[in-house]
Amino acid sequence: MHFVVPVRGVSLSPQKESVVRMLSAWDNPKEDIRGEVSRWEGNTVPGKIAGLLLATRMTEAFKDEVRTDRETVRRRICSLLGVADSFETEGGLRKGKYGSVEGQEVEFKSSYVFRNDGKGADIEAQGKGEVFEAVCGFLNADGGVLYLGVNDQGDPILAKDSGLSADKAWLHKHRLQVNRDRFNRLGHSTVMDKIGVEGDLDTLVQFLDGEKELYFKEAFWGNITIVVTEDNDAIKIIVEPAKYEIAYLYSDRTRSDGVAYIRDGGRTVPMSRILKEQRLADLKQIAKEMSFVVTIQEAIDKHQRLIFKNYASGNSGEVKDRYVVPVNLFYNDENVYCLDLESKKFKQFRLHRIGAVEPSEDSSPYTLPVMAPKEADVFRWIMPDGGRSYHVRLRMDVGAKNYLMEEYSCAEKLPKEEFYEEEKNKWILDTHVNGLGAVRRFYLGLADKIEILDTEDSEELRKEIGAFIKEYIESPE
Repeated sequence: MHFVVPVRGVSLSPQKESVVRMLSAWDNPKEDIRGEVSRWEGNTVPGKIAGLLLATRMTEAFKDEVRTDRETVRRRICSLLGVADSFETEGGLRKGKYGSVEGQEVEFKSSYVFRNDGKGADIEAQGKGEVFEAVCGFLNADGGVLYLGVNDQGDPILAKDSGLSADKAWLHKHRLQVNRDRFNRLGHSTVMDKIGVEGDLDTLVQFLDGEKELYFKEAFWGNITIVVTEDNDAIKIIVEPAKYEIAYLYSDRTRSDGVAYIRDGGRTVPMSRILKEQRLADLKQIAKEMSFVVTIQEAIDKHQRLIFKNYASGNSGEVKDRYVVPVNLFYNDENVYCLDLESKKFKQFRLHRIGAVEPSEDSSPYTLPVMAPKEADVFRWIMPDGGRSYHVRLRMDVGAKNYLMEEYSCAEKLPKEEFYEEEKNKWILDTHVNGLGAVRRFYLGLADKIEILDTEDSEELRKEIGAFIKEYIESPE
């Protein structure tokens, strides 16, 4: 606990002597302090300190079930002894490179693979149970930063046999096993084959981005940014708080076993029903369409039917209820792709045309056809039935690249081979799209900042742009 103990030969009262004895014995598990608990009344200073230390020692014996925040206990003891100011001063003197002590918005983790209790590698107990539980806690509180590969004092762990170096070595050695497990649970392979024992931390960051997809719904991926620190000696996980719903930590893409966590001082705890109600009350007021997003996303996760009440169709001109099974949200959550249960066809629905969203009377999971899911492209277009994809390759300056990132968040999720910096201030978008209309609009708005590069479909894109200009922009002769 790092308490300062008086020197030998100093005369102490029985109470102070008992406190010194307990604090001196705290880090030695062989020293029994149970006698001090029975010796003093619970409302006395030594009685309160004895109870705190005994309870903390007991919980540390069951770290897998209960977490102990030693700094909080220490702060409380300093307050009982009347030296709270000294605690703060000592904390400042122990300031590490990335902070002094953990708190409501800061967390230090030494490893993603190796357990804190010395029991060896356990990527589930440590990675999910320590690192991403804390991330979930930040999501459901006021956000925060988690430093990975950092000791309790906030300094990076640089030894080759510990910290992130040990993580990389273990992941490299067990890459086939981890790859197989992640493929089964995530639905696609990871970058495990690229993780080497030596080298920088970029591939480890890419692996952690995959872990983020494994444990959280897509709605929260944008809230979690994982980067290498400036000096390339640790990994920084920056978490923005969830604004519209409570975040749950899951085990796989089925999203069937979620647990919500929240930060409580320097520790992470499961959210009780009361904490969830309080969090919901604190969340940003949800507009009608955003409340639709929450309901629709839950139905997507559970494969459930919904009723879009009084949907105003732009094609038929009718206003009527639509019975659907939602598949995925796209175009900034403005549209939803669904199986229309009446026509048995997959269609797009615009959220602002929905009067209300209600669950169907039949709440059982609906089995979608194998060909059901469709993915939106970088411009949030979904391929129409009978359509085809187009290969586009654009060279952009920084202004066009920034616009793409700001207006089309899907760009952040493109693999590096599809969206990369060719040279300083020149970016390449090399991807397939589900239609040329959105590309045409993107190009025409930034024509002086974009160059169309040759692909098998580039001539068709140029014709699409030329036809639009001729019909709508060029003046008639």
